[in-house]
Amino acid sequence: MCIERLVSVSDDERTTAQGLFNTADAYLRSASIIFRDDSLFAFKTLTIIFPLNHAIELYLKCGLRLADCSVADLKKVGHRLSLLAERWYECLPVVLSPKALALVAYLESEAIGFRYLVTGTNWQPSVEEFANVALELRSALVGFCVNGQSVVHKDEAAGAWQDILKGR
Repeated sequence: MCIERLVSVSDDERTTAQGLFNTADAYLRSASIIFRDDSLFAFKTLTIIFPLNHAIELYLKCGLRLADCSVADLKKVGHRLSLLAERWYECLPVVLSPKALALVAYLESEAIGFRYLVTGTNWQPSVEEFANVALELRSALVGFCVNGQSVVHKDEAAGAWQDILKGR
């Protein structure tokens, strides 16, 4: 009986805005824990940006699920953050800052460098700038209601980064 229930659940029933939001918060929180851990000296930036990238992607997808975008449509877009941001603008009346959009585009263009080690010197935005993008997306979703749906949130994930960004 339980297996029948699992099989009969659609992707749209299983992948909810709340679930995406909670998972994004978990990635945001884990990035803050890594940021504060002084024992992680080598490749610390990479290990922080990787979960922040996922948090940003999932916050974008959360907003789209709130706007009734199907999981099938999200799968067509995949992990292309710029396309997710475009869909966000098409579906939601929430405007993101130009800086956030630029950093989303940067993350997408440089994603390979966050998954695979690239040696040598290069420039990239700071971890704090990426955290600010995730926080901007998160705050746009908190209390936002579309078609009678909204996300329930706790402030631990956002609070940890807000403390870091304020120097606490």
